[in-house]
Amino acid sequence: MRLQELHIPEPCDRRWQEMDGDHERRHCAACDRHVHDLSAMTREDAQALLDAHQDDVCVQVMFDDEEQLIFFGGATPAQRLFWQRDGISRLIAAAALALPLSLAAA
Repeated sequence: MRLQELHIPEPCDRRWQEMDGDHERRHCAACDRHVHDLSAMTREDAQALLDAHQDDVCVQVMFDDEEQLIFFGGATPAQRLFWQRDGISRLIAAAALALPLSLAAA
């Protein structure tokens, strides 16, 4: 799945590192919502979350230079470090995703 396939009407400028929580879900005090890190999940778990909350979910994603979403679920810490050091950008997209997403279509 490509980054452009996510419909993000109101991107958030809050920093993931400043939110309370764990590697998959944190709480944003500014908007009082939970933000889910899709990149920390498997593709299947991310799809299940998006399907369950199609119109109302806040997410953070990680993507590569070609704007393909990265899923760390099942990756080793060494693989994660390699991907992060290999020029991967982060985006906090804490916004309602208004369109159903299909990760399998990518």
